[in-house]
Amino acid sequence: MSDIAAKTIFSWFTPPRAAQTISAKFLLSEATGSLGDLGTFVPIMVAMVQIVGFEAGSILFCTGLACIAAGLVFRAPMSVQPMKAIGALAIGGSLTAGQASTAGLTVALCMLIMSMTGLIRWLSSVLAQPVLRGLQMAVALQLLIKGMHLALFVPASQTLRPFWAVDGLALAAIGALLILLLRRRLALAALGLIVIGFVATYLKEPGLIGSTGFALWRPSWPIFEASALSGAWLGGLAQIPLTLLNSVFAISMLAGQLFPNNRYRTTPTKIAVSVGLMNIPVCLLGGVPLCHGSGGLAAQYRFGARSSLAIIFRGAVLLTIGLFFGKVALVWMLAFPSSLLGVFLLVAGLGLAAASRCWQTRLGLLITCIIAIVHLTTGILALGFALGWLAYTAIVKAGPNVLPRFTKVETTDAR
Repeated sequence: MSDIAAKTIFSWFTPPRAAQTISAKFLLSEATGSLGDLGTFVPIMVAMVQIVGFEAGSILFCTGLACIAAGLVFRAPMSVQPMKAIGALAIGGSLTAGQASTAGLTVALCMLIMSMTGLIRWLSSVLAQPVLRGLQMAVALQLLIKGMHLALFVPASQTLRPFWAVDGLALAAIGALLILLLRRRLALAALGLIVIGFVATYLKEPGLIGSTGFALWRPSWPIFEASALSGAWLGGLAQIPLTLLNSVFAISMLAGQLFPNNRYRTTPTKIAVSVGLMNIPVCLLGGVPLCHGSGGLAAQYRFGARSSLAIIFRGAVLLTIGLFFGKVALVWMLAFPSSLLGVFLLVAGLGLAAASRCWQTRLGLLITCIIAIVHLTTGILALGFALGWLAYTAIVKAGPNVLPRFTKVETTDAR
């Protein structure tokens, strides 16, 4: 293939920005960037298989298809992750696999209805940037706390990790040191973390190298379980606010910051339509309900992803593994060191926190504190968002005579 033809093909996948240089360095950066949010993706997916009863092959195959579609539509490394509220309820024993699938389908239909009626566009026009920046920081703090917990503690027993164990504190320290030393080349750092992780996995489970388990994927149909219908109100209603806030508005704002010339493709309405359309086949075929997460986008960008090639590459790998080797993939996912997954989460949290820039104004910092404190205290992101929005509205309406320090406020909408 000629250099001109290669650039023409690659330009179709990249955002309309400065031309990418097609090189080994660029391809390596995209490949490692696709791994940036493994700290969020892997633990939830493994738990959904091990605890809830989803099939590993179905999860990987459906997620792979969704990743490829997201890359082709948005022409940016738009992250694809499991829905957090539905996942948490299912892992906690409140939802069966069928109910979780119905909950995801309910969210999908709601996103499509809100997009077609113009409700998404109206909401994006009234949400002020200080509130959305506070939302970004709240999610970033959650990632940082989760990452620190995974790096320091054994998930099963909640006890401090032994220092010299295969998946111990020393491994997390090595990962953190690697990130620190290669902080200007995070793509290489991510690759190094993956290599270290697989070496540690082999030391932990030597028999994995020779394991085989070819099995052609066949769709499962959990949504047709007898009790599946109740998932619409048991899980769907809890997920809708979180999807709107983090998977529509927050990620639209972050994508606009990272890829300003591609902003017209990542509007809240288009992202909501994407969430709706991708979850209809995913939930019907036995996959885990999916969304676009701002934390995932921040992580992928932080580790080097600059085009849709990152998410398309990841999707192709997941689809291939799910189609042919779903059972083997689950075993490796279970054995991968969770302490290194914690390091991935820490980097993702720092990237999202830096992107929020919530400290630029006193008003933004105040709103961020309100949202973050309420969210981290109650665990309800929607409640923190609502109180932050109310506080912002009250301060703006109070005027300079009441709160002169907050007279300079940001009013640009999130579209």
